[in-house]
Amino acid sequence: MKHRQLRKEQNQLQEHYNKYGRKRKAFEVEKYSWEQELSMARKEILEQDDRLTLLSQQLAGTKEALEVKTSELASQRIAFEEEKLAQETVGAKVQDSEAELLRHKLKEQVLKNVELESSLLRAELGLQQRGEAARALETRLQRLETELQQARLASSRAVKQFEKRTMEANKKLSDMTAELSKAQEHARRFQELLTAERRKQKSLQHALEQEMGKTKGGQGAAGLSVAAQRAYVDTLTETLSPQSKNHGPTRLEDVIRKNEVVMIENRGLRAEVRRLHMENSHLLHRVRFSDSNAHYMRNQVVSNVADRAELLQRLEKAETQYKELESSLTRQAAEWVNKRKSEKNGREDHKMGTGGANSSARCQ
Repeated sequence: MKHRQLRKEQNQLQEHYNKYGRKRKAFEVEKYSWEQELSMARKEILEQDDRLTLLSQQLAGTKEALEVKTSELASQRIAFEEEKLAQETVGAKVQDSEAELLRHKLKEQVLKNVELESSLLRAELGLQQRGEAARALETRLQRLETELQQARLASSRAVKQFEKRTMEANKKLSDMTAELSKAQEHARRFQELLTAERRKQKSLQHALEQEMGKTKGGQGAAGLSVAAQRAYVDTLTETLSPQSKNHGPTRLEDVIRKNEVVMIENRGLRAEVRRLHMENSHLLHRVRFSDSNAHYMRNQVVSNVADRAELLQRLEKAETQYKELESSLTRQAAEWVNKRKSEKNGREDHKMGTGGANSSARCQ
């Protein structure tokens, strides 16, 4: 019984699992269909957006064409009305009030057109002036750039020249150092020769003393032997004329003098190197000053452009206010003149009425 019950529960679980699998497959199929529908809907939305963009562009073009057509029709209408007015004034009778009204409208339209053209001319003139100012500022900026490039080129040339002079000074210093070492070597050799000569003199003196001792002992004739005389003469000759087979004539005073000259030239070269260092620092300072000056000039140009734009705006505003004030003054003057004329006419009418009444009274 237990085994059957377990088998039954296992079958039920298998059925539930199969049912869950079928539902899951159905859900996946439905999910895939939903995704397809969503992608199609997105695609349709994008297509509709493209259509709306195209329609808006076409509508803008149609609107512009309609405005152009409307302006053309308005101009044709005005021309037709003018022609009709001309024909009616020539061939037919038109009421004076309507003709005067039409003339007034035409005059207003002409005045509007003239004012529009004058405003366009002023705008073109302002644009031309701004363009000229911008070109002038551009030319000034280019000139500053050229000056900056020239300053940089001059500084680079000065630096190269300084480096060249430094290399030449170092080379000359090394040559003089080599000459100094050579002179020191000659002095050392001269000192060695002097020491050798002193040793020779000491040996010669010792030999002479021995010869003198032999002579005093009565072992030979009076005077030096031939070998001693020859050694004495050779040593004396070498001492008086210090010339060697391997070395040229060298004197200690010449070596000292040459050493002093080399030291003086060395001090001069060191002073030249210091001067070149100072000149290089001065040129670098000038280059930095030129860069800062160019940066300041660029900022000044930008601020001048902004100030010019602001001044042009203020000038346009002042011109507008001046025109409004001028028109107001003209209108007030016309009103005042009309008022004075009306007052004068009223006084004249009053005088004429008073004079007629007096004359009638006199006639009675």
